[in-house]
Amino acid sequence: MRQCSASAPSIAPGWSVFTGSTQAVAVLSDGCGSGGLLGDLVESNGQSGAVTEEGSNGGVVGIQVAVPASAPDVTIRSLTAKVTAAPVSGDDAYLGFDSEGQELPCLALLQDSSGVGYQRTDSWTLPQGARYFQTSVYCTTDHSHTTCDFSPASQVPALSEITLTLQDNTPPTISSATGPLASAATSNATVSGTQELSFAGSDTDSGLLSAKLTLTPQAGGAAVTHTFDFSGECAYDSWNACPIKQAVSGYPLDSTTLKDGTYTVDLALTDAAGNTTTNTLGSITTRNAPTNTALPTMTASELVVGVPVGSLPGSWSAPSGAGSISYSYQWQDCDSHGEHCTSIGDAQGASYTPVASDVGHTLRMLLTATDSDGSSTQATAPSAVVAPAQGSLGAGPGPGGSGSGSGNSGGSSGATGTGSSSNNSASNNASSSGDGSGSGASGAGSPGTGSTVGSAGVSAGASNGPGLPNGVGASESAQLTLGDQRVISRSFARRVFKVSGRLRAATGEPIAGATLAILAQAQESTASRVVAHARTRANGTFTVKVPAGPSRTVTVAYRAFSANAAYAAQARVKESVAAGVRLSIAPVQVSAAGEIVLTGQVFGPVPAQGALVELLVHYKGRWVPIPASHTEGATRRTDASGHFVVAYKFQGATGRFPFRAVVPGGQAGLPYTRGYSDTVDVRAT
Repeated sequence: MRQCSASAPSIAPGWSVFTGSTQAVAVLSDGCGSGGLLGDLVESNGQSGAVTEEGSNGGVVGIQVAVPASAPDVTIRSLTAKVTAAPVSGDDAYLGFDSEGQELPCLALLQDSSGVGYQRTDSWTLPQGARYFQTSVYCTTDHSHTTCDFSPASQVPALSEITLTLQDNTPPTISSATGPLASAATSNATVSGTQELSFAGSDTDSGLLSAKLTLTPQAGGAAVTHTFDFSGECAYDSWNACPIKQAVSGYPLDSTTLKDGTYTVDLALTDAAGNTTTNTLGSITTRNAPTNTALPTMTASELVVGVPVGSLPGSWSAPSGAGSISYSYQWQDCDSHGEHCTSIGDAQGASYTPVASDVGHTLRMLLTATDSDGSSTQATAPSAVVAPAQGSLGAGPGPGGSGSGSGNSGGSSGATGTGSSSNNSASNNASSSGDGSGSGASGAGSPGTGSTVGSAGVSAGASNGPGLPNGVGASESAQLTLGDQRVISRSFARRVFKVSGRLRAATGEPIAGATLAILAQAQESTASRVVAHARTRANGTFTVKVPAGPSRTVTVAYRAFSANAAYAAQARVKESVAAGVRLSIAPVQVSAAGEIVLTGQVFGPVPAQGALVELLVHYKGRWVPIPASHTEGATRRTDASGHFVVAYKFQGATGRFPFRAVVPGGQAGLPYTRGYSDTVDVRAT
């Protein structure tokens, strides 16, 4: 701290003059503007510059600097100043210095009529805990004069070029830390994107110099810090070197700049004396890795040995600032039900060519999406069972017919035709094409073409017979029956379900060893796709696990012969799946006027425009929407990854308040029925 210098030409609180045992009147002069002096202007009985003795003790006049009550824990460690005292006449005088009742060095004698004053720069180290310093002149009674006369009268005595070194051992106080980041840290929540922090603090002594936010990765590594520098507001020319209060509102922490993981969150305040207070707000887990909004898929529904199958990554989203998304692949071999999958060595490309060892198995592809913060992995649905290579019968029913001709059995002589065929031994789907001409038993043939394409059931031209039978006792008039339930409702968490049934011929005899295709058509979709296969037992019964999916129609279909275009028998189950939604709240205990932050996610696939979410509170015996005046509305729309964040401020109510999130059904692009989150209790006191 500096006083009475060119940069601070003012008299601050804490500077005063004093008199003792004298009839003199002493006041502080305004000499700061004249040579930087801060001195006594002494007057006694109308005589300027006179210090009058009183009795045998003489008279004392001086200047005192004392720490004011507004800085209760500040002490003076040392002081440096240029001291000036005017020459004296009439009697001898002494110039002295003291603090907290202790005399300090540099006592000087001012001799009567010597014409010599006092001027020099001195430094003093004050007693521990000192809160004042003073310099004074003392008029003696040596020459029996009643007055010591000083000239000039403003230097009885005077100080200039003063520098104080202050000490403060009391740390600052953090009075509040609020906002989404503070709430998330308190509840150890998972966050993404930008999280704001507001805080306030105070230091009534030296004042606040800086603040620091520190996020330390719990898994190890370098901490991430942000410093709030208040030094530009620190003048160092008063008892509080810096402002005694500071507040920061809405500092945005971009969590995408952090690697995904768990971080301890600390907030620290430092005052001008170097004292620091640190509060641990809690911990957060950052989650800015890509989020899947549409599952990856394979480019073919029927897989054959030797025929490459490609993949599509689906749709992914990531917070702004998380960088671009890259993809890596791992193909896996699974059993015929799409379970017990193991990774295939050297199969890390976007496409894969099935080999002979895959026959009778299903495949799936694991796609890993990576941005600058982390990675997420999502699997495709299991494929259809892999069929043997072209021309191989494999383990199941063989291929459909191929060839061309004008009769039912094709030409037996004539020009040789050319063509190609492929089949799936597990689903008995086949395709064939050819062209040529010949003569058959019924006469001369004519040129023709023909094809039968997979489970789509599309055919044109002619085929060479019905193909191989699908099961023992295969019948085009087969009957396929399922269990009693035709409509089922499932929660999002229990979407996987089993379908059981029986396949019989028209005579009632079981069809054993037949392969059935399980197809799914999502709500609002016009296309079906094969999601699993089942094989009938000796008594014609079967059970199949249907992979998880949205609200949809699941069809079990039977094709009697491998060359048949259409299914001979079908049975359907309609599945309604409730939307899945998660809700978290922080903090869960607040004051009657406190604020909470509700965060959550609707599980996908979520449409690009987001999903609507209703936020409800149980109040006076019923569920009611959060009042619109407290938020942007009780119904909010998520982002494309299904996330939402809402702030809610209590308005004086106290007690236990359950909250929950509701996803309305019937939303465009969201193939789920109405779904509810678990309830979260908040207590307001």
